[in-house]
Formats: sequence, C-alpha cells, structure tokens
Amino acid sequence: MSDLQARLDKLQLLLGQGVKLVDKPKDDEQANNDTSKDFFGHGPDNSYGVVMSDDWIFEEEKRILAENNLPAQKLLHDTAYAARERQLAANKEKALDCSKFRIGEPVDKDFKFCPLKVMVSYPDRFIGKVNRPRAKPYFTRILFERTWDFFYLHDPTEPARDPYLLVPSAQFEVFLEELNLELDTSLRIPSGLNTDKFFMKFGEGDTPRPRYLRRSQEETSLDVRPWPIINPDDINAFQAAPPRDQLTWRSKMRVVKSGFVPKKGGDPEKAAKKKRHRDQMLRNTLGYLGLQGDPDGHDVVFICVDVEAIERKPNPISEIGFAILDTRDTKGVDPKSVGRGWWPMIKTHHLRVYEYAGLRNHQFVKGCPDAFNFGESIFPPKDKIGEAIMAILDPYLLDERNIVIVGHDVKQDINYFGTMGIDLKVLAELAEPIDTQEIHQAWCDSTQGRSLSAVLNDLDISSKNLHNAGNDAHYTLCAMLGVALEHVRKEEEQSNKMLNSID
Repeated sequence: MSDLQARLDKLQLLLGQGVKLVDKPKDDEQANNDTSKDFFGHGPDNSYGVVMSDDWIFEEEKRILAENNLPAQKLLHDTAYAARERQLAANKEKALDCSKFRIGEPVDKDFKFCPLKVMVSYPDRFIGKVNRPRAKPYFTRILFERTWDFFYLHDPTEPARDPYLLVPSAQFEVFLEELNLELDTSLRIPSGLNTDKFFMKFGEGDTPRPRYLRRSQEETSLDVRPWPIINPDDINAFQAAPPRDQLTWRSKMRVVKSGFVPKKGGDPEKAAKKKRHRDQMLRNTLGYLGLQGDPDGHDVVFICVDVEAIERKPNPISEIGFAILDTRDTKGVDPKSVGRGWWPMIKTHHLRVYEYAGLRNHQFVKGCPDAFNFGESIFPPKDKIGEAIMAILDPYLLDERNIVIVGHDVKQDINYFGTMGIDLKVLAELAEPIDTQEIHQAWCDSTQGRSLSAVLNDLDISSKNLHNAGNDAHYTLCAMLGVALEHVRKEEEQSNKMLNSID
C-alpha cells in the first residue's frame, strides 16, 4: 500500500465517509464540463461524496490529528505553564531583591508602593463572584508562607499614632501572578482611576517617604512591639513642604489609611445600625465585668468557644476549644494591664476528635493541633464528642449560672456546635454572645473586622500556636478582657485631660 493510499484510508476513517483523490481539471476542461464545476459538488467522479486534492488531504489530516491528539495539547499546555513559571521566578527574584533596603531608612522617590489596606481589600473590589471565594482565603492570610518587605509611614499631623504599612508594588504583582498559576485565574492590577492606588510614589517637595520596617516570611512577622516612632526629620520636612505638596501627600495618606472608599449604593442606615450594635455589645461586656454600671458585675460565667474543621471536604470538625472565666473568681483581684491579672483564672480545655487526630490543616491555615499551650488535650471519639462537651459545661448548667458565650467571629462557631446537636444560644438562655471581632471594631471605631492575631497585636498580647482550638479560645477570652479594659483606660485618660484643661 502506498503512503498516499494509507493517508487516504486514515482520513476516510477520521471523517467517517468515503474519500477519493482526483486530478484537478485544467481551466479549459473545467470550463467545458459543467458537472465538475462544483469542486465539492455532485460531479460523476464524486462517487464517495467528497473529492479532494492531495494538498487539502495533507492539511486536513494535520488539523484533525491535532484536534484529536490530546497528549499533544497537554504538552502544549505544560510548555506554556512552564514558561509562565520561569517568568514568575524571574519577576519574583527581582521583586524580592531587598539589597538596597536599610531598616528605618526611606528608598528613592521613584519607588512604587502598595498600601496594605489597599492590598487586602483587592478581592472585595476587583475579583468577581465566581473566583472571589477561591481567592479570598489567600488574602485573609496574606502573610502565610509568603515573603514581603514591609515599609511604614507615619502621619506627621498625628505623630503619636502607630505607622501605616505598605509593600513594594512589584511584590503584590508577583503575589497575583502566583495566585493566577495556582488557581488558573487572570488577576491583575486594575486599570483606570484605581491604578495609582496600587503604584504610589512619595516624596514630592521632600514630604515624608515610607521607611523600611522588615522582611516578613511568616504570619507572626508583624508582631512588632513597640512600633518605630516617627522620625523628627519627617515632621520637619512635612511642615517645610509647599502647601500644594502637603495637600498631595495628605491625599495619598488617606488612601494609605483607609484603602478604598466603600462602594456607593451602600445603606447608611444599615451601617449605622451595625455600629450601634457593636457599641452596645462592648457596653454589655463592660457591664458583665463590673467595669461600667454595677461594680459587682452580673455574676456571669464567660464560656469562650472555638472550633477547627478540616479544610478538605466534607470538612469534619477536628478540634473544639473552651476557655472559661467565672466572674466570681475575679472579684477583688487587680486585672492589671489588658487583664493580665485575670488570665491565671481562665480554665482552658482542648478536645480533639479521635478519628481525625492524624489530620492537620495547611492550605488556608497552618494548623497545630498537637501544640496546646494550656494543659493536656483529650481525644473523644466522634460519637462521644457531645458527651465530652457537656462534661465541661454541666457544672455551670447544673449550678444554674448565667452563661455568656464568647468567640471571635462567633456565629461560625455557634453554627458548628449546632451540627453537633448543641444549641449554644439556648444553653446561654438566649443571652447575646460576645464577639471579640465586633467589640474590637467598636473600640477602634472601625468598619473592618480583624483576625484574632491582629486584635492581639493591637492589645500588645503575645500569643503562640494559634489555629489550635484550645489556644484560640484562651487568647480570644484574653482579647475580650483586653478590649474592655483598654476601652475603660482610654475613657479615663480622656476624662482626665478634660479636667486638666478646665483647671
């Protein structure tokens, strides 16, 4: 069999119909033969239904084989992916070159920065509904196992405040490229009016420029206390700058401080209602502790809960943490700074479901179920987990104590308990839970909820082995005490200032 005939047979098989090779008629023959005018038509030589030239057969064979050759397509995809990886590696090496950074010193005026608050607000503003749930966990834990070079910038008009953080714009671009490779997305810095917020330059008229803080390679890298104080040169430079440059700098600083202005169309009454609710929750906390109103408090037992579930479906509950503080134990005891005097009275428990004790989260959170800081973990089997929970709670229920549930983003934990057949709201006789995320917002007068780690940092409370349910419950209760006591301390400071000004 000739090579041409073999190719014809293969093409006939691929097309699913007969194929016959004919010579193309000469122009004068074609003009005198109406039956052969239609090349794909109905002439007498087209007994198989299709008549094709040798060149057409060759090209069509290549096309059909390419469409049906999946290994070749995979090879093409893998080659393109490898090229993107190489380009990313080159961009990353360049973006992470910190050889010119010196701690406490600014970089040149042409260096481009992306404010941290702009960076973390990216998914809510610039990722669609389909990809946002996939990408947002990476922004929520943006420090986890990633390298960043952080810079800080003080506001000379508020020199006593902590500085604000920024990163090199090139590093944020690399971060987006990494997500694109991992999630098969096409995330980019937005074009148009918002572009400048991701590529900010400072120093016009010798106004202050961001100064280098440190390199971050883990979640605790920003547990920096105390923060660097403002450099007097920055205050003097800002005051000496022309008014126009001062105005430009302050406009940029608004972006650094707040990120993106909330989208228009929001319900201001709804936002105001949420704020009133947060403020009331903080007042309730103060009342329970005897820090406001009745100095004896409300004779309550705070039961702080935290639940950890395995990241992989079906996402079974693997850890449960409890931290319990009885206000009867705190009476007459000096709470000290941020409640440190009351911490020893917290009773902390850590339950690990036996069947899942060998599993550990690592994709979105770095789990550490083996690192309970406050005692020994217990390992009830999953069919006995309800009994183990009630064994912890029963002493307070049988004593008919007033129970207040505490948690960080506590609604999620309450829902988890519901899946185990335990209704925490009923257990607390419908008393509203205390959410440390919300009372922290009330204390800071912020609309953005922060992670437990960030709240602890704001309170100067050191922590270790977070994302262990027992540890998280303990530190959440410490955060509740810290927010309440710091709120009272600030109010007392303001009152004293007012009295001194009157004197």
